[in-house]
Amino acid sequence: MTTKIEGIIKPDIGQGFTLENYKVIISEIAKHFDGVKNCGKYGTINVTSLKPPLRKSFADYWTPRIRWKPIMGMEPERHEMYGLIKINFECPPEGKTYEAWIIMPEGHTFSYDENQGVEIILETYISDAKPGAPCAISIDHKPSTPRPSDFGDVVSPHLRRLIENHAAVPR
Repeated sequence: MTTKIEGIIKPDIGQGFTLENYKVIISEIAKHFDGVKNCGKYGTINVTSLKPPLRKSFADYWTPRIRWKPIMGMEPERHEMYGLIKINFECPPEGKTYEAWIIMPEGHTFSYDENQGVEIILETYISDAKPGAPCAISIDHKPSTPRPSDFGDVVSPHLRRLIENHAAVPR
């Protein structure tokens, strides 16, 4: 059974850090999970206003904690786990379908809150994926690997407060 989730592409309010840092992150993740090795060269697509919301306590794959050095904008070194869910992405909905992955970084609030949104990586640049554009995510399987019990243990105190205040985090 396929689950289809509609959403809106969130404007990028960052400073371009994700685009540069994902060049490093993806190569580190690919050492553990080859399926994403060509993803992330265009940064990520953040999708919000998910209808229906997506439960993120299961994934197709969870990485071990990865040590990586950001190119810009963050602390000198991070230790972080990532969850990955295989999806099909459409922008606009009912348009061309692209194979993609929802990526759930341990250090991002999206990874904990089913109502907040998702971060998507893929191999292809999608010119229609602009801020405010409607899109759709399809999942044709049930992710079966539960979130590791220590996922979230190394996040910053600031993020820990956000998670505890705004996200239902099954532990």
